[in-house]
Amino acid sequence: MIYIPELPNENNCVVWYDSNTLRVYDSIPTTNSSIKFTDYYVNSHYVSNESTELFGDTVILNCINKDNFTSEFWYRNDFADICIIFSCILFIFLIFVNFICKSFFRGLFK
Repeated sequence: MIYIPELPNENNCVVWYDSNTLRVYDSIPTTNSSIKFTDYYVNSHYVSNESTELFGDTVILNCINKDNFTSEFWYRNDFADICIIFSCILFIFLIFVNFICKSFFRGLFK
């Protein structure tokens, strides 16, 4: 499965633009047409960029089957990074809460 933030609908055409970029066209490109698209940068935390592409006389695109995509965050390729950052923030928060609790209750148990 390939993670994509917004699942494509039946009118979209999704292609690998390069090894790092998924390009989602708003509609299936035809000859001599201008189509809006969104690029998702897979290795850059799925940052997106919208633009328009003008097609000439020949259009050769191999659209990826829509069944290969999911929007479940478990399939993100940066999920491990997100878990590590979340764990570090949680650890720092727990140390801070522990310090506050010990300071607050220090006078009660003397």
